[in-house]
Amino acid sequence: MSRGQKASNLFGSQMGHGFASRTGPRIGCIVSEEEIGLLTTREREVLQFIAEGKANKVTASELSISCKTVEKHRASLTEKLGIHGTAGLTHYAIAAGIVECNPWICRDQKDF
Repeated sequence: MSRGQKASNLFGSQMGHGFASRTGPRIGCIVSEEEIGLLTTREREVLQFIAEGKANKVTASELSISCKTVEKHRASLTEKLGIHGTAGLTHYAIAAGIVECNPWICRDQKDF
């Protein structure tokens, strides 16, 4: 399955314009358990740190791994999910329930 097909299956028609693989899901979209199950426990932990805005060095220190390993996990997330960039990964983490949306940022999720 190509990245575009994977993104299309995951995000459906909500994204439009073919940008799903670059920008990630919209807030409120449903992420399947099957999709989340593709990620290892460590990848989910790294994704949580990314979504919380933590630097790779901080993530590495907190998880007791090297920065290179954090970079490898991030690359793996990008490949598995077909999502590029911190914003897209953050949106995915929120949609998947890995992190909660900050109420000051997401006051009214239907605007997203």
